[in-house]
Amino acid sequence: MAGIKILIILAVMILILSRKKPLFMAMVAAIILTGFLFVGNIVDFLKYLGLGCVASSTIEILVIVFLIIVLERCMDANDHMKRILSGLQGLFKSRRVAVASVAAFIGIVPSMGGALLSAPLIEQACKGADVKPEYKAYANFYYRHIAEMVLPTYATNLLAVQLSGISINVFIKTMLPFSVLFILLGLPTLKHIPNDFTAQTQNPLAKINALKDLVFGIWPIFAILLAVLVLQMSVWLATLIVLAILVIKNQQWQPWVLGRLVTGALKKQKFLLPSVLSVFLFKEVLVRSGAIDAITPFFFKLPIPEFLVMFILAFIISYLTGLMMTVMAICIPLAAAMAGGSIEMPMLMLLVMASAVGNMITPTHICLPLSVEYFNTSLGKVIKLLLPPMLITGALSILAYIIMV
Repeated sequence: MAGIKILIILAVMILILSRKKPLFMAMVAAIILTGFLFVGNIVDFLKYLGLGCVASSTIEILVIVFLIIVLERCMDANDHMKRILSGLQGLFKSRRVAVASVAAFIGIVPSMGGALLSAPLIEQACKGADVKPEYKAYANFYYRHIAEMVLPTYATNLLAVQLSGISINVFIKTMLPFSVLFILLGLPTLKHIPNDFTAQTQNPLAKINALKDLVFGIWPIFAILLAVLVLQMSVWLATLIVLAILVIKNQQWQPWVLGRLVTGALKKQKFLLPSVLSVFLFKEVLVRSGAIDAITPFFFKLPIPEFLVMFILAFIISYLTGLMMTVMAICIPLAAAMAGGSIEMPMLMLLVMASAVGNMITPTHICLPLSVEYFNTSLGKVIKLLLPPMLITGALSILAYIIMV
């Protein structure tokens, strides 16, 4: 019964999105439907919504998103974006390499809202070229996550090796080929971005000037990455400090100037904050209502091998919550119990890849709606681009498991 309820919720979401409605409308419908089907009690439902609104993770992502869109506006007003484009044009022969590299580099930082750091850079890299918004959103989202299933900087991977007892070295060696697979499977769609920049030069002095332009333009983003990775600072605090430096440096601290920056940023991304809030509220109601726990017995009744049950369960939980860490916390103990107390690397690989596939095609993965809303495109169009590489990844993961065992 729980499985049917989940399917109803997903069907309603897909129906609303297929009618080209904003993401937050689909998420609001999903929230209400989840409350009706899994909570029932209006008091508890409102309580879950309230807890979701005041949860530290919700507040943090809203603050991060707000600060980043204001930072982008401030950078644009002070010619950082123009110099980034000039630098990219002078240093890279290939626009595609520039786009993929920027997204992958920003993806080193496992932070909520990180997709917004790379989005304006990709916008600049595509400037002057006829690139459809869905391809820019795809590149920003897809190449940001090519190493998510292997880097030890991601808490999900640390939790996975801790719960499984498998060494981090074995984990990295096993998962590294899948990162390479991600890169290769993304290339066909990346080809929709024109490869050559309009301005090219091989003059060494021009290369140095291009590097200077890029460094000047990108230093606020780089400073945030450095603060997060090296100083272990939270993303919101690092962004706030960098934004304050920019405002003071460019003498934009007057209330009326700051007001124009903020209102301009919010006007450009008017659906972004509502979409982010609705995603987090949906996850809150889904988890607190017991919906995730309720669907687990449903899958174990399916007449298929246990490893496929675990793959499907990991995929569904990841798709519903947009959190790979939730999959590890639920599925690794389940798989270990099924195996008699512990799991081997093949099963851990299968769980990680199933959750990665689910995480890459769900609107509850915050990076996806952030990318979609920033580039003002359709969620359906971007997911359509993501489906082929993810289907192949899922199939090859299952095949790899069968070979490994």
